[in-house]
Amino acid sequence: MFLKKENHKIDLLKKNYEARLLFNFDNNSGFLFFFGKKMNLILTNNSNQEIIIDSNSITMPLIEGYHNQVIFFYNYIIKKYYNFFNNLVFEILEQDFKYKKENLVFCLKFLKTKLGICYYQKNKIVLNVFLIHLNLTAIKFIITHEILHLKYHKHDQLFKKNLLKKFPLNYYNIKNILDKISI
Repeated sequence: MFLKKENHKIDLLKKNYEARLLFNFDNNSGFLFFFGKKMNLILTNNSNQEIIIDSNSITMPLIEGYHNQVIFFYNYIIKKYYNFFNNLVFEILEQDFKYKKENLVFCLKFLKTKLGICYYQKNKIVLNVFLIHLNLTAIKFIITHEILHLKYHKHDQLFKKNLLKKFPLNYYNIKNILDKISI
């Protein structure tokens, strides 16, 4: 059952992201976008190798099966970049919203259809690990969007007005980018 669920997630990934050139494998090499930058992807035959991320490339061991390779990569991202995303959420909360961080639960994981979710009843924000492909401005936009849902539960005029306040110059540019990759 678990494997079937994971395969469904990966099928969604392939359908929605690979088609938009965010993640592509081809003959043990390829590319992926990492924080908005197109990075060379190098797959090695050394199964003991750690994932290495440098300024222009990401090197990782070749795992048998496309699904397994993608799951391996995103599990690594969840482990290694959880603190980065957690700190970014709480930095935005404290600086822009004067919200006490003890009141919020944060989670980074695979999401089937959204880049982020706010459960305002539970004071919980969940971000999709796929955000790793976007640039920092777009990531901050999504985090701000989800934080705003703690106060404004619907996408009404007040919600949009407050989102525009936070991203006055970039709002439509970022929204355009996100619309192209929506899952």
